[in-house]
Amino acid sequence: MPRILARRPSPSMVVAFVALLVAMGGTGYAAITLPANSVGSKQLKRNAVTSKKIKNGAVKSNKVKNGSLLSVDFKSGQLPAGARGPEGPRGPQGPKGDTGAAGSAAAYALVDDLGDVVGAQAKNIAAANVSHPDVGTYCFSGLSFSPTNIVATINGNTGLGAGDAQASIFLAGEDPMAVAGCPVEAQAVVYTINNDNPGTLEDFAFYVAFN
Repeated sequence: MPRILARRPSPSMVVAFVALLVAMGGTGYAAITLPANSVGSKQLKRNAVTSKKIKNGAVKSNKVKNGSLLSVDFKSGQLPAGARGPEGPRGPQGPKGDTGAAGSAAAYALVDDLGDVVGAQAKNIAAANVSHPDVGTYCFSGLSFSPTNIVATINGNTGLGAGDAQASIFLAGEDPMAVAGCPVEAQAVVYTINNDNPGTLEDFAFYVAFN
């Protein structure tokens, strides 16, 4: 009867056997392959993606959380103005302001078509300062100041918009009597003209102001 020799397995054989059992019956793992030139969320470190690394135009509306943006995130004028709200209650009346300084005009007056001064609407001009030597001609003399400027306008209530006023100051060396038929001491003259008949003088009430 032949003799069977029994041999103990070597350590390397035992390891190989165990490995074979694991390969045949152990848990399997699927390998995950990432696309080329890409990284997964696990590879990104905190604060690794900065604004310089985001491609222009890459962030679109569907990537922004609704209601997450604030008005400060937009440039001035980019957001349309909202509807105007209801008017608030009226505040209390403020204190009365200080009285203003006197007007800068040295003198002013309303002169009627006959050359009379309306006293309630005059300053530093009286009836004695105005003469009416001819139709549409009103001369000013004896003023308490030396006028440097004069402005005259037809009174709309009496002129009915049909007249125009022209005013002049007599300069040194001019003869008021020769120029306008005014007294030699006259300082200024106002002409009132009928616009319906250009160039024709006609009596109109007017306002005059001196500086």
